[in-house]
Amino acid sequence: GVYETDEQRAAAESAAAAVDAMIELVQVEASEPGPQAEPSAIEDDLNRVVADTPILFEPASDELADSAAPVLDQLASRLTGLTGVAVTVEGHTDSDGSAAANQVLSLDRATAVVAALVELGVAAELLTPEGFGESELVVVGGVEDKAASRRVEFRVVATP
Repeated sequence: GVYETDEQRAAAESAAAAVDAMIELVQVEASEPGPQAEPSAIEDDLNRVVADTPILFEPASDELADSAAPVLDQLASRLTGLTGVAVTVEGHTDSDGSAAANQVLSLDRATAVVAALVELGVAAELLTPEGFGESELVVVGGVEDKAASRRVEFRVVATP
């Protein structure tokens, strides 16, 4: 083109370079996805997140505590767009209450986590809730760690 000043020419060249950079960015985003991480690496990452900041619920309820929101956001960002894996959301309880009630509660809590993750954009077909009740308690020095027993964990496997 024709430019009246060197400043106009520099501005036009800068704008053209920015457009070229955006086109390259769009092409990278539109390319085929790279290889997925191994299921065990995904599982370790998800479980590390919830070990550092557990997903909490209201007492004796499947209602997620307000403090769960940032954790769920972190998990959703890691799960969104994954393919080739199936993720089981495992709910666990402590030994307080009856075993039958804890089994139901653990499944309800896992289901609540699945629903929250789906609401945050994770594909529903990726997730399956499973309740373990009090069958896998966390025991430290021969004594149940009740807070640690009340947990959500993840199991990730490859799908065909």
